[in-house]
Amino acid sequence: MLSEGDLLVVDNTVAVHGRTWLPGQILVEGRLRADLRWIGSEYSTRYRARLEVNRDFAVRGRTVTPYLQIEPFYDTRYDDWSRALYQVGAEIQVRKLLHR
Repeated sequence: MLSEGDLLVVDNTVAVHGRTWLPGQILVEGRLRADLRWIGSEYSTRYRARLEVNRDFAVRGRTVTPYLQIEPFYDTRYDDWSRALYQVGAEIQVRKLLHR
């Protein structure tokens, strides 16, 4: 239950994803997303455009996928690009897949 001073946030999301392969088994993925938000009684929209580049490698029988992601945010409350998220990392397969 909300008490005085609490802010109610209602958030709906619309997203479109796409991906393509580049030479060298490099995968490029993109996502365009719109967050349709009501913050208190004010409506705003936040647009996000994420680009990810990754590639799988076999290391000791397991898959390791290093990646780079960049995602700028445009917020209509500020009428500007309000922030950017940068991520670098790797996904590592913990368990080998079981094949029958």
